[in-house]
Amino acid sequence: MDIEVLESQNITQFADPYSTVISSINDLFVVWDGSRSGLVFKGMAGAVGSTLMCLTPIGINNTYLYYFLKLQFYYFNQNTTGDSIPHINSDLFYDLEIPFPPMEEQIDIVNLIEEKWVKFENDINKSNSELIQSLRNYLSELNSNLAETELNKIHSLEDFKNSVLDYAVSGKLSNKRSDEYEEYPKIRLGEVLTSINYGTAKPSKKNTDGTAIIRIPNLKNFYIDLSDLKYSHLTEDEYNSLKLEIGDILLIRSNGSVNLLGRSCIITDKEKGLAFAGYLLRLRLNHAKILSEFLNYSLHSPVVRRQIESGGRSSSGVNNINTDEVKNLTIYLPEITEQREIVSNIEKLLVKIEEAEEKNKLTSQLFDNLYQSILNMAFSGGFSSANPIDQSFSTIIRQLEIEKENKLNEIKLLQKAQSTLLNEKFMSSKDHEKVKDFIKKYSVEQYGKSDFILSDEDIRNIKIKTQDSFKDFDSDDFSSIFLEMVQSKVTPTDDLPFFITVKNDEKIGFQIRKS
Repeated sequence: MDIEVLESQNITQFADPYSTVISSINDLFVVWDGSRSGLVFKGMAGAVGSTLMCLTPIGINNTYLYYFLKLQFYYFNQNTTGDSIPHINSDLFYDLEIPFPPMEEQIDIVNLIEEKWVKFENDINKSNSELIQSLRNYLSELNSNLAETELNKIHSLEDFKNSVLDYAVSGKLSNKRSDEYEEYPKIRLGEVLTSINYGTAKPSKKNTDGTAIIRIPNLKNFYIDLSDLKYSHLTEDEYNSLKLEIGDILLIRSNGSVNLLGRSCIITDKEKGLAFAGYLLRLRLNHAKILSEFLNYSLHSPVVRRQIESGGRSSSGVNNINTDEVKNLTIYLPEITEQREIVSNIEKLLVKIEEAEEKNKLTSQLFDNLYQSILNMAFSGGFSSANPIDQSFSTIIRQLEIEKENKLNEIKLLQKAQSTLLNEKFMSSKDHEKVKDFIKKYSVEQYGKSDFILSDEDIRNIKIKTQDSFKDFDSDDFSSIFLEMVQSKVTPTDDLPFFITVKNDEKIGFQIRKS
């Protein structure tokens, strides 16, 4: 299990139960490494991944501890150790003091937290639903031909943005279409391009000497950010072939993230005359056939994104798309007049989406603050029933020690059982006699016929079978053991060699020694 599994509850990887830490639903997980260090999750049954710390609560309600650790996220996350990869500061973690009311009060606090949070969650969901419904209504006003079933598929702002782009470029947002929806004609993207070119491979620097080069980090969603430009020295011919014109489109052709592959932006008056880097493509359009804005929105639409992402070839973790693949992308192509209407409708809707996103961000921030307030109140005594603890502190500590000792004994028994199962499943590669016995048995079964000479392929098969049957067995282990099994006797007490060397067509081969 890793962070992705804990967030999605979708298990895609499996491990053997003999050599891994096995968790239960009563445990808690803390992200121990990486940028999200300090994040806490409720338990699941499974094998614990390497970046997670599995906690087994003793003498404390696991949900109570879960909420308390959630409250500490920023404390842990902002005080990590490590230079390149952040890690939880273990001293801070293990020295953390936890409010420790009686078990009954812990349960009361959990119930009060969840009761108050459920109310806030309902308010959040209601606010989001109203926001989405207002966007659906606006979309319906733009085009009354959109079916109710289409609108009801929109459940989030991301759904809305994707739907707007898909509806727009395919013809569902044009009031000039007939009541019965009809798709726009489809073409290959190359049919509306006058040229497609790679950028410069020359290195660029931060100083302002030379020509400004637009790079991948400058391409944002629908616009180019000029705040972090680098510069290169270009010859006159290089500059003339690379300079950008208003209406050109830049497209990311190579990136480690498939989500960024194919991202595009339009060149405006601000970027006119600049050059572009090698991991970008410049698309120059036939403006009599297609508007730059329409093509840019098309390239961002899910229908085209699916083509880009499915065709993106990965080389050593880097996704690529070449000029031929870009030219072969299928896009819709309405008449220029309809393209103008579509672009206008998209831009109106994007303004609405930006307003909704800002409102949603403020709402989420408000409720995050409320959530933190609830947790702070809970763990500072604000929810306390003021019931006195009816046991001495020393008695409580002793009970915890007993519970901890019992739990450690359970873990030791589990580890012993795992070790036993592991030994049953795998023979130890360090026990050479067992390995030799296995090689002898397998060789006799497969190659024990009279005068059979083992080929190189036969010896490879023996090695592979041995590696499959022994844990941590490698080529060096096999080579040394095989050599022992063909060596001649040195002293009278040595075993006779199992394999003997023979000459076959002027080459040295091996046979199983006859008893």
